[in-house]
Amino acid sequence: MANIHPSQKKKIIPDIRYWGKKPPSIIQEFIREHTSQGDVVLDPFGGSGNTIATALSLQRRGIYVDLNPFAKLIAEARIVKCPLEDFQKNKSKILEQKVKIKDKTGKRKVNPKSLFLAKCPCGEWKEYSSVVKSRIYRTKKPIDTDITALRSSIYEKVEEADEICYESLIEKFPNKRSHVISRAITWLKNEKLLDEKVTPVLLVFREKCSCGRKKINLKENDTRHIEWMLEGVQPSCWFPTDKLQYSDGKDFLKQRDFQKIDGFINDRSLAYLSHVWDKISKLEVSQKVDKALKFVFMNTLCRSSNMCRESGGTWPVNSYWVPRRFKIKNPRHVFRRALREMEKSIKNSQNQLEKGSVSEVLDKKTTASFLQGDAKNLPIPDNSIEYVITDPPHLGEAQFLELSLLYNGWLRKRGDFEKELTVNSKQEKSMKDYLKMFGRFTEELGRILKEDGTLTIILQVDKQEIQEKCIRILNKSNFILENKERNDNFTFYTFKVSENREN
Repeated sequence: MANIHPSQKKKIIPDIRYWGKKPPSIIQEFIREHTSQGDVVLDPFGGSGNTIATALSLQRRGIYVDLNPFAKLIAEARIVKCPLEDFQKNKSKILEQKVKIKDKTGKRKVNPKSLFLAKCPCGEWKEYSSVVKSRIYRTKKPIDTDITALRSSIYEKVEEADEICYESLIEKFPNKRSHVISRAITWLKNEKLLDEKVTPVLLVFREKCSCGRKKINLKENDTRHIEWMLEGVQPSCWFPTDKLQYSDGKDFLKQRDFQKIDGFINDRSLAYLSHVWDKISKLEVSQKVDKALKFVFMNTLCRSSNMCRESGGTWPVNSYWVPRRFKIKNPRHVFRRALREMEKSIKNSQNQLEKGSVSEVLDKKTTASFLQGDAKNLPIPDNSIEYVITDPPHLGEAQFLELSLLYNGWLRKRGDFEKELTVNSKQEKSMKDYLKMFGRFTEELGRILKEDGTLTIILQVDKQEIQEKCIRILNKSNFILENKERNDNFTFYTFKVSENREN
């Protein structure tokens, strides 16, 4: 296999939380092997854009397609860079603005920093870096039903303490795994035997206070109250309140702790974030600058949400889930850091890429095209593509459109769930339905690939039976398997178009 291309050694594309798993260092080896400079590479499940970015770095042309509006936004922002001067000028416009909020005094504008000032015990106001919150439990009513020994023991520990936080409760059961305790707690809550509330347990300052404190521990049985310079802050600007539901009213498969997307961001953070989005949306700028700034905002959303673990991991599971102990980061600093990351990316990039239409890419008039669309119905001419390399969604492992609603809500979009290739019981999409859709997708690839075209499908399906079914479907679509290669957790199947294909 080839060595890593020099253009891949220097990181020039900013990262963002996405659920795709296509590593550029592996992808580039296949692109080099199966294409020449100037050839067109298509990824119909484009995700965050790694495949197309890699193809462009190797002097190929690229066509990106994805059903997900959020995915298309981040792919374009990562790959099609905006002029540095324009980005810096408009970045300053946003940072210099006062924030519109609502509080007990009504609507007003305040200095952004003042939103996040908390009082140290010494009396000095300091800006926080993060607030850690945990679940606190108290008994709600006497046990009036038969329960397991573990549930009974947990109830007794809570009763003895009068009030106890999640971590202390876990420590009282050293021989039990935390998820076992968590399930038992959930049962006790559902049976109305325990009461749960979320409360701050740790406040960390950005800089050490003059008294020497860097953080405030809010221990059990303390007031657990943070005194803010601005109390009762509420958002004043628009923000999305989309429900985690399909159009038929059914809850998302991956819905857990809240019913709406705004539930994952607290009011103080939401006041700042909604203000930033309002300013970005009202700027009169080019599409490149608009997408770059919206990318930065999207990169801030998840990092500022309640889905961050104290250990640092952001959105650690593929569902809308809040850890029992979680960290809320200061969104003002998360946003400023994301701006710096994008600015550095623009500075380091030599990319003068201009995007265009599919026909312009095929006619060699431009380098790349970005489409929001269905991989089963591509707006691409017959016999026009040299190489397709892609990894179709893997049997519902990640529900991309569900998980992207946190972002698409801000774009005032939802995505077309009906067309999504996935397995999802809530959408009544079974394995049989998945394979039918997979078949329509492979037929579409057979239509658009040139007679000597090549297809590489990346499968992460563990079950050999499912892989074999996918291969048989590809064979029926007139693809002949040429090579199978295993690399880490990825299996790469490379096919050629059959000579018996009907043109």
